[in-house]
Amino acid sequence: MLRSEAEQSKEQILTLKKRVNLLQEQELKAAATDSEIQLKLQKLKDLEAEAEKLRESNFRLHLENSELARQLGSTQILANSVLEDPEVEELRELSNRLRQENADLAKEVERLQAGRCTDLEELVYLRWINACLRYELRNFRPPHGKTVARDLSKSLSPESELKAKQLILEYANTEGMGEIGIDNLDFESDQWSSSHTSYIAGPVDFDDSSVSPKNNFRKIKIFNKLRRLIGGNDIQHRNHGSSVGKTGGAEDSDSALDSSSISTATDAAGDQQSNRLRSLSPDLSRHSSRHSEYPKNEECKDG
Repeated sequence: MLRSEAEQSKEQILTLKKRVNLLQEQELKAAATDSEIQLKLQKLKDLEAEAEKLRESNFRLHLENSELARQLGSTQILANSVLEDPEVEELRELSNRLRQENADLAKEVERLQAGRCTDLEELVYLRWINACLRYELRNFRPPHGKTVARDLSKSLSPESELKAKQLILEYANTEGMGEIGIDNLDFESDQWSSSHTSYIAGPVDFDDSSVSPKNNFRKIKIFNKLRRLIGGNDIQHRNHGSSVGKTGGAEDSDSALDSSSISTATDAAGDQQSNRLRSLSPDLSRHSSRHSEYPKNEECKDG
């Protein structure tokens, strides 16, 4: 009886030990499983946070896309309204046409200005030649081979202009203008040449304060003596003719006729140039008034 109870007790003890071992194994497995669950829970939280950020970014991009779509629609509507408006197209064509006309008129003004300065240069040259011719025919007998004003009256070139200026200086010195000096006369002719160049290049501001009263007095004195050289030779020629005998009467009459014919020719050429300048002046003033960016040059006008 006792033996059987002891055996039963042993069996119960063994059974309890097995159950304890099983529970311990289950507890160890549960602990390992719990750590894995914690890791999985942490990963799940991270994924949820990332998903939230992605949802916010997606919502923001959706709003931007809607705004861009709205702007694109308004731009298309505005473009269609502009393209369909005939008045805008007409105004654009009118603007292009006026711009082209403005460019053409500007070129025309430049051409007229260049032509006017050329006419002024030719007019001054003809007046120089006229003065030299009058002096040569009344008071001067050039030696053989010497260049005279009659040779220079055939063409206009930089060389002939320089020679004409030299003749003016030579005859002026002969008439008593030597005390003025060559430098002052060169100043007058060079000033005209520089004004001609500046007129072609464009409008230039001129400061009158830079010219001293002494230079103004010299200029007036020079021009007065040049007028005496041109006009005073008539009186000198008549006095000279009254002292010559009857034998030289024919020669003097021929010289007078030759002088008057040449002077008339050069004066006619000068008058023709003046008429051309007067005809060009209204055109220049009209174009200049329409286009204020191309003002008239006062120096060429005074010339």
